[in-house]
Amino acid sequence: MSIHIHDCVDDTPIVSAGCMNPIEYLFSEASIKASEDSTDLLTAMTALLSSGIVSSNHSKFCCPDCTSKYSYYYFGNVTGLTSIMTTLGQNTTNPSCALPCCINFQGNISASASFNTTVKVNPGCCDNNFVPAVKDLLASVHSPSALLSAGIVEVSGIAYETGVDIILTLAKKYLKTNDKTIIGTFIAGLMSDGLCIKCFDCGIIIASTTSFDSWLVANHYNDSICL
Repeated sequence: MSIHIHDCVDDTPIVSAGCMNPIEYLFSEASIKASEDSTDLLTAMTALLSSGIVSSNHSKFCCPDCTSKYSYYYFGNVTGLTSIMTTLGQNTTNPSCALPCCINFQGNISASASFNTTVKVNPGCCDNNFVPAVKDLLASVHSPSALLSAGIVEVSGIAYETGVDIILTLAKKYLKTNDKTIIGTFIAGLMSDGLCIKCFDCGIIIASTTSFDSWLVANHYNDSICL
């Protein structure tokens, strides 16, 4: 059984003419690193996300749709979402930091219970193509039940679009296969790492959940008075 969030809300994206989707940039860089290090795409992706990519100028990138100071793009599982929202004080009935503008989720009943424990104040779901994209994703992996048990979470979107379909398309492109086991292993690994993107001031960060959490703390986003 899958649980969906309803009462979707519109995002307000920041889209510069000809901007580059940061997810596409990440895959390109991971492919280059995999070739240089003679390793597989997931290992290279994990290394990049762990070290983080930070640019002082985000003008060439498309930024996440949710634009408030304490918003971000996130693709991963419920565990990663819990970590970020805990860091920012967003997982309470009276969040100390403003919530992202929207969150999308699909998972089984157990994952839904964990999601609801974390997201005590639900901002509503993102009005994009998340549901059909997840349907395609689940049809492309060898163990869709494993992804649903972890809970598929996406916070915000990029240019009114979910990142899920972009991630799936690029995974198939750079892995050079449609094999469900290979695709499923990669997606599960990426969800475990977590993909976090945030534009800030003039800059942008692309990082794993753990590295993003550390960056938030280092840059005082976890201060008790955030609004």
